[in-house]
Amino acid sequence: MALDINRLRAEGRLVEDITLDLVSGDLTGELRIPQAVGSCYDGVLTADATIQLARADQPGRYSSEIRLLDVKVAPFIADSKTKLAARRAQAEAIEAGQQEPSELQSPFPNLNPGLASAHLALAGIIGDPESKRGRGEIQVLDGQLYEVPLNMWALQLSSLTLPIATSFEDADLLFHLKGSRVIFEKMQLESPLMSMNGTGQIELPSGKLDLRFKTASKLRAPLLSDLWEHLRDGFFSIHVTGTLDKPTTDLVPFR
Repeated sequence: MALDINRLRAEGRLVEDITLDLVSGDLTGELRIPQAVGSCYDGVLTADATIQLARADQPGRYSSEIRLLDVKVAPFIADSKTKLAARRAQAEAIEAGQQEPSELQSPFPNLNPGLASAHLALAGIIGDPESKRGRGEIQVLDGQLYEVPLNMWALQLSSLTLPIATSFEDADLLFHLKGSRVIFEKMQLESPLMSMNGTGQIELPSGKLDLRFKTASKLRAPLLSDLWEHLRDGFFSIHVTGTLDKPTTDLVPFR
């Protein structure tokens, strides 16, 4: 069955001009979407999915792949503000013991403007958030990443430079999903003045953080020799804890 959908919202984001085929799979109760194509903020979204409906002897399962190419970041994020507010309310409900974790929250809630491309492969048992497994990658080019989960004073301190006012422009994130955790294997952020590389994890949807970054300044620090600049960049790391809404940063020495 071929479907044409004018527009829909997925996780608060608008996807338009969607075409997809819905077919029966090889197994009883299996539904497949071999390919879906749509327009997403002047970029392209493609996806495929397989759903195995529950049977008496086994639960239902799903698997899918989603790809985004050259999506404009500013409107993509602006359209999600209402969704982010709802997730903050959900996080408060979880802390109060009123709700279980289930949803994925963006680790960087304000990226503008730039272009983003992403790939996510996901699988799990229907109705069981902790069974979720997946891998993904996000790349942002020529953006302005202001609200990364750390404070500028920590960047300045770790780089031992004069105060600066800048944002990161490029990002390259590699991660995998395990239940309610997003585990980052690579978090590379670049600006004209410095670069950051990190790893760690975020608990969802509470937004609990456990991230570690190493910074490297692209500017010569005043009154410091080349040798000291090299040592400086290897001495310290930034440990980010707290939550997405209230991050806490500590400058810690390498052991």
